[in-house]
Amino acid sequence: KQFLEEPGARAGATDLFAVAAAGLVVEGWNTARLLELAHAVVGECLRRRIAHALRGSGEPQRLCLAWALLGPKTGDTAWLDRALPCPNAGEVHLDGNGIDPFSAPSELEELELDSPGLGAPRRVGAEVLLNILSSRCVDNNPQPKDWVLLKQMLPAWGRLVDSSGSLASVWQSLDALMVDDDPAHLQDLHRSVAALRPPEQLPSTLRSTFGGEEEVTKVAMSVCLPNVGTTGSLRLQVAAKLREIVERRTALVRKYPIIGADFPKLETHSGETVRDVWGAPANPVDPALHHKAMMRVYRRTMKAGISMTTKEALADKEYRKRGGAFAFPSPMDTFIRGLHRRTMDLHQDWRVRLKRDTSGEEVRREAVAEMLLRLRWDDSDQKARRKLAA
Repeated sequence: KQFLEEPGARAGATDLFAVAAAGLVVEGWNTARLLELAHAVVGECLRRRIAHALRGSGEPQRLCLAWALLGPKTGDTAWLDRALPCPNAGEVHLDGNGIDPFSAPSELEELELDSPGLGAPRRVGAEVLLNILSSRCVDNNPQPKDWVLLKQMLPAWGRLVDSSGSLASVWQSLDALMVDDDPAHLQDLHRSVAALRPPEQLPSTLRSTFGGEEEVTKVAMSVCLPNVGTTGSLRLQVAAKLREIVERRTALVRKYPIIGADFPKLETHSGETVRDVWGAPANPVDPALHHKAMMRVYRRTMKAGISMTTKEALADKEYRKRGGAFAFPSPMDTFIRGLHRRTMDLHQDWRVRLKRDTSGEEVRREAVAEMLLRLRWDDSDQKARRKLAA
């Protein structure tokens, strides 16, 4: 009863199978009540799936997903009819593909003016949700392919109890079958089994489970923005948070510009302050390929007498040579790991170990090209390429 009537307490339930099973033994719950319980259980299953996928995500990533979930109402809803798990689902990427953080707030505000309170996931948002629900099992709770059956079975049990007169009558009928050979009891069992059998085999899709995108979006948004207000427009709240992050980051990078070879003069240089100013660093899109590149570089340079930071830079270069790429967690993340240190390492290596002249415009262009290979950044971003090469 607490699980059904207090949504805030649902996260404390460790076994959702047990919650669903408890509904079968509660005296006095009718079919409508059991349908409510089934809806609450599958909704909590969806929430936990999304929460697990976002467990390591920062606010920018969550806001990017929120933007992707609040598109125009006229969006394509065919994704709701995809069977779960999707056989062609890909990896879960929360890098905000398609969002421009500078124009996104205004876009959301315009959508809210055109269709207040009405929205649907964009294509990229729908793909993220389907990939999350098609990923490897992360717990022992009901899986997406079983949700629609769960929503059918609990109400069916309610109808069986109603037709039998009471829950006690169902148990008495089963007890009688085990201790008495009367054929009438076996007929009662067959009738009970027929009552529990779903009238039709519904596909394991989000539409069959939730009816439409409204409930799916509502659950997903509760994970993206756990502290969002219950009143007011979701679009406007997301727009305000996006604008706040962009304006804060813009002010901070202007306050702490990167000029020359010196580190920016932060009041306190720590991981937290760096994240506040530049966000998160880019990471390998293919970690397995990056590990192979790293092992090759480490074996090749074992006796070369170069620093560990240089080895790391050469490993990233080797990874790119093998076709690898790096991606930032969101478009609002711009931190380039090792920008100053790796630049100093290259200058030192050329000047001391290789005895190269490091002056002149031609050498500078060669050094910039080399650093673009050694640094972690999204090299598909031409705007970033121009800024880094400047």
